[in-house]
Amino acid sequence: MTETTPTPGPDVARRRSARRWLIIGGIAVVFLLIIGYVIGGAAAASGPVARADTALHTAVSHNNVMVDSFNNDPFKGIDLKSDNPDIPAAKTAVATVKQGLAKWQAQVSSDRTALQNVRSDLKGSLLTLPEQGTLDRHRQRVDAALSATEPTPLPTPPIMPTGMSAARSKGEMRGSGPSRWLRVIKGGKK
Repeated sequence: MTETTPTPGPDVARRRSARRWLIIGGIAVVFLLIIGYVIGGAAAASGPVARADTALHTAVSHNNVMVDSFNNDPFKGIDLKSDNPDIPAAKTAVATVKQGLAKWQAQVSSDRTALQNVRSDLKGSLLTLPEQGTLDRHRQRVDAALSATEPTPLPTPPIMPTGMSAARSKGEMRGSGPSRWLRVIKGGKK
């Protein structure tokens, strides 16, 4: 007597087929979720990146305008060493430079504020994790621009010893040139 193995019935084949389609459907859903996560992260990061680009381009264009104004010498053509210097033209040039500097200072201040606001937007989140490299790159550019626009104090002149200023007021400082100044500063002969 030979025993034959029973062949699976149609119910078993349907269960395997249903399980197979369930696994394929689950994989497809996971795949679509990953694609949606990447696209959503890119969309969420695009706003801060665009605002950072705008702030950076504005700061650079303001800087370029100021460099151009410094390259165009307002004192060109004004002879200040002659016996009869053109004082009204010099005053006009000084007023032009002063006005340009005030405008530039206001622009640098507003650019700095815009860059600081944008920098806080460039922090990553769980949603923007796929675009973290782009956000980091833009944050570095914003940090560089912020350090370039950081207010720095003007250099202070060296402090004169009290004896030196007293000697100058009495007219005791004779001689000229750096060697004379060095002797006075070092405390040597007057």
